[in-house]
Amino acid sequence: MKIFSFSGRARRSETLTLLFIYAILNGIYRGAAAFIWGDATRTPDIVALPAIIVFFFLYIILLASLVRRMHDINKSGWFAIIPFVSFILSLFPGTPGPNRFGPDPRNPEAKESQHPVQVNQHLPQQRVSQHGTPKRPVQQGRNIPGL
Repeated sequence: MKIFSFSGRARRSETLTLLFIYAILNGIYRGAAAFIWGDATRTPDIVALPAIIVFFFLYIILLASLVRRMHDINKSGWFAIIPFVSFILSLFPGTPGPNRFGPDPRNPEAKESQHPVQVNQHLPQQRVSQHGTPKRPVQQGRNIPGL
C-alpha cells in the first residue's frame, strides 16, 4: 500500500477502509473531547495540537488514496478534492486492465486489455518478389482462376 503516493491506482477496498478508519478515529476524538470538556471546540491546546497533527497526516493519506482511486476509474485526481463527488465516484468499479494512470490494481500482471486488437488481421498478405517489389495480394479463401 502506497500511503503517501498520489500516482498510480487504488482499489475500492483500500480507499473505503482508510475513509472508515478516518471517520472512526475522528468520531472517537470528538466524542472524547465532548465528554471530557463538554464541547469538542473547547479542547485545550496541549491536546488539540497533537490531534491536529495526527489528523492532518491521516487526511493526506486519505487524500492520496482518493486521488489514486480517481485514477483507477480513469478520472483526474482533482476530483478527489470535491468531497461528495469523490466519495460517490470511489464506489464505482475501476477500469479493467491498464489505463493512462498505470496497471490494474486487481490484476497488475495484465499487460493488455481483455480484448486485444490484432493489427492487420483482415488485410490480405503482401508477397514480395526476389527483387523486393511487391506482388499481387493473395486472395485467401477464393479459388477463382485468373486471379
